[in-house]
Amino acid sequence: MKFRNSTLIAAFGLFCSVLNAQSIEVPQTKIPMFTKIAADWCPPCGGWGWNFYEGALDDNSAKAMVWTIHHSGGLTNSTASKLAHNFNIIGQPEFYLDMTKEPVNSSNYTTFYTTLSNEVNNLSAGDPLAQTGLIAAHADGELKVVTKTRFFNPTDGGEYRLGVYLVEKLYVGFQQSQGNNAQHKELFRRKLTTDDFGMLLSDQAIAAGTEFSLQTSVPWSEITYPQSNIRIVTVIWKKDGNRYLAVNTNYTDFIQDGLVSTNERIEPSLTLQIWPNPLEDQGSLWLKNPVQLQRLNIDLFDRSGRLIKNLFNGQVPAGENNLPFSVAGLPQGSYLIRATTATESIARWAVVK
Repeated sequence: MKFRNSTLIAAFGLFCSVLNAQSIEVPQTKIPMFTKIAADWCPPCGGWGWNFYEGALDDNSAKAMVWTIHHSGGLTNSTASKLAHNFNIIGQPEFYLDMTKEPVNSSNYTTFYTTLSNEVNNLSAGDPLAQTGLIAAHADGELKVVTKTRFFNPTDGGEYRLGVYLVEKLYVGFQQSQGNNAQHKELFRRKLTTDDFGMLLSDQAIAAGTEFSLQTSVPWSEITYPQSNIRIVTVIWKKDGNRYLAVNTNYTDFIQDGLVSTNERIEPSLTLQIWPNPLEDQGSLWLKNPVQLQRLNIDLFDRSGRLIKNLFNGQVPAGENNLPFSVAGLPQGSYLIRATTATESIARWAVVK
């Protein structure tokens, strides 16, 4: 399959002509991920597992992102297999809430619905570390997805990635124990990025309030599902050894046909570069902003997200600007420099040597 390169911006200015990350609202919500691991040749997957999934979907789809991933058989693919084995599966059907295996089986599934619903309610009421807002469109012969991920709380490091996936909401086809006309609901179909676990957000400490804007697109000719039957899912993953743990999810069923318009005022994005990098005592921030900024605040944070110093606070004229700053006396290491305007917050990492 032919993919366009998915490009990361650590919140410093990737916007496309069709979708604009500034128009995306990032909800401060926790949406648990409920996963059924299955195979179309598996009799229990179409038996008790089928029945349990139907009830679990009805009970929890308002508060959780629910999907079925086939790790083998006629409804699998390379990414589906990798996602499934990321749960450390030993068989099928298996059910997971986020990354925790649910102890449900053929003998207790009829009484397990209340337990699952209580767990979903508890998780969805929690304080999210981060969340992603997204807009999707069928435009220019492509499926385009633009996302904005905001970290509401700081992290102490680790690799965070954003996966973007396509789910078919209803597929009619074979399932052992159900026959040739089984109605498969929320069926994982494919990744929309080059990496199975998505685009890199950061592999260093992230300060609270940091945003990452990304976009990805694939040719619409590769999308073989009706537009009304598509769900776009995002999963924020954190790498833990050889596994990726689910941090939060979001999704949209709305695929805009054509250009996306908003009522928001969209300002040209700000470009930020640090020179030199790595740097010693002195450095310079190179800014490119097509319009005058009435307020620009630039702060420097350490890896734990602690504010070290303010580098700039004031007005900046339109055009290219160089703002000198000093890191004299700072210990060696990585630091986050974040620039905030009235409409956006962008950041880049600097290394002090």
